[in-house]
Amino acid sequence: MEGEDDTDARFQVVEPNLSEEEDRIHTESIALIREAVQAGKKWERIVKELKVADAALKQIILDDFLKVTIAEHHFGQGEGLKAIAKRMHLPMAALVAAKESMIDEVRAASEEVYRRSKQGG
Repeated sequence: MEGEDDTDARFQVVEPNLSEEEDRIHTESIALIREAVQAGKKWERIVKELKVADAALKQIILDDFLKVTIAEHHFGQGEGLKAIAKRMHLPMAALVAAKESMIDEVRAASEEVYRRSKQGG
């Protein structure tokens, strides 16, 4: 496994194992949130208007959207977290928490992939 890209292995570790229906809801909800942000809606309103019956799934969707936004705009394009928070009408603390969660997940997934690679080798 040395030198190989282990991205797929890391995603298998952190993926929340959604059912087919939950995955559909997740995908559609992410698209709706993206449209709402682009339309300039405030985060608080987006959260209230997002209709997902399962509260835990709704939280996963919201967290995932923030993490994708941070990955695309902060890490990918170098946009500051303050600028993202302002554009999305979002408390800075929410972005900081999402960023810290992302880093923790990547660390945990990387450690798990490393452990698995040592057990198999």
